Amino acid sequence: MGFGNGMVLWRTYLSLKLKTLKKLSLIFIVIVWISGLIILIITLTDLFQNSFFKEYKLVVGIGFIALTGFTRIAYQRLIKNEI
Repeated sequence: MGFGNGMVLWRTYLSLKLKTLKKLSLIFIVIVWISGLIILIITLTDLFQNSFFKEYKLVVGIGFIALTGFTRIAYQRLIKNEI
């Protein structure tokens, strides 16, 4: 008799938690991508003279392209499971 309301409340609670988790996941993905972009900019513009990445411009460029592809896949998976 009283189980119906409890189940509705539980589903609502889980729905809110999943939305919050998705938002946090998207924020994390954006932070990782922006940090990769900053590293790419530092590497290609020689912003800092004694940069560790100065000798590895090609590797950083290919790594950024791979990071962008993985970010796109992760974003699409998160958006696909919209509640």
